This record gives sequence, C-alpha cells and structure tokens, in this order.
Amino acid sequence: MVPQFARLHALLVRPVRALPILGRFRLVNPQHLVLSYDHFVRGFQLLMDPMVLSVLYVWCQLNKDVIVTFWFGTQFKAIYLPWVLLAFNMIISGGGLYELIGILVGHLYFFLMFKYPQEFGGRNLLQVPSIL
Repeated sequence: MVPQFARLHALLVRPVRALPILGRFRLVNPQHLVLSYDHFVRGFQLLMDPMVLSVLYVWCQLNKDVIVTFWFGTQFKAIYLPWVLLAFNMIISGGGLYELIGILVGHLYFFLMFKYPQEFGGRNLLQVPSIL
C-alpha cells in the first residue's frame, strides 16, 4: 500500500508543488496557471467552493444545535454557518455565486436524502445500487 501511495504522490502532488515556484521565479506566467482550462474543467477546481459549501450545508442541517465559532469568537448555531459564510464572502470578495450554488445543491441533497424519505414518506431517490 505504501509504495503505491508514494508512486501516486510522486505523480500527482510533486508537479503541483512545482507550479507556484515556476510562477514565483517568472519562468511561467502565473495567470496561465490560474486560467488554465484543463485545471478548471478536468481538474474540477471550478467546483471546489460549491462542493465544500454543499457538504458543510448537509453537516449543518444534521447538527443544527451545535454551537460553532466564527471569526473573533462569534458563536452561533451551526444551522446559520453556510449563510454566514455566504454573507462573509459577499462582503470580502464581492461575489457569492459559487457559495449560493453550493448551498442550493446541499439543500437539494439533504432534502432528497433525508427529508423526503423520513418526513414525507417518499422513497430514497439517492440510494446507492446494491451492487456497489
């Protein structure tokens, strides 16, 4: 197991570490690293923020009453955390579209996986096939 992991690490992680160094020494234009079609579309880096927010949304829905701590010790219930992050990102970066997409996808997943089967008596639409 360890040799396979080392081989995978050498193939995937080491070249990624070299890219910022190449940009720092101006061997490669750093904008080409950020705006690379292959990195965004094939590497799914474009979907990273929505995916994180959707997983966070599901966790927050399952742990509604947990108290979380945000910047400067601000405490509130976990159910508000995705919305606080959305507002925070809108203030800081002026965006928020990807965060909103993540919240909507997380809500859709939570509804289809938990709410619809348990509270409305519907069948589980996202059930994994038994062959897996």
